[in-house]
Amino acid sequence: MIIGLGNPILGDDSAGILAVRELKEKRKSSHEKVEIKEFYVGGIRLLEELMDYEKAVIVDAIIGDRPGNVRLIERGTLSSKGHGSTIHDVSISQALDLAEKSGLRLPELRIIGIEILPPTEFTENPSPEVEKGIKEAAKMVEKIMEGWN
Repeated sequence: MIIGLGNPILGDDSAGILAVRELKEKRKSSHEKVEIKEFYVGGIRLLEELMDYEKAVIVDAIIGDRPGNVRLIERGTLSSKGHGSTIHDVSISQALDLAEKSGLRLPELRIIGIEILPPTEFTENPSPEVEKGIKEAAKMVEKIMEGWN
């Protein structure tokens, strides 16, 4: 399972979604059975989706000071104030912690972060720096998937 997270109308915050769209486009002719989905929410809803899979990759925008920089994020370094952290839901980090404490089975999970500056305007287009990061993140997901076979 590959999941791209983000908000498609907040410019660079759509980086995770755009990375998985690029991956879908590249893999149109592939016969591999890997689901690729876009998600606009995190937290508990994302956790529910993940529990049905053995392996998963999440691609999401992360606030940083080097827009377009792509990195593999270790679970222990996830912020509880990141994507999906609102008064109506929990963050990805909090949802994963809750699942672990509850004894729920989680997939082997990799998280790829594309650094962005905090979004300040409504647009469907990412900045040129983040556009480069989107392409790099899609390639990183492909490499991870190669190791799944």
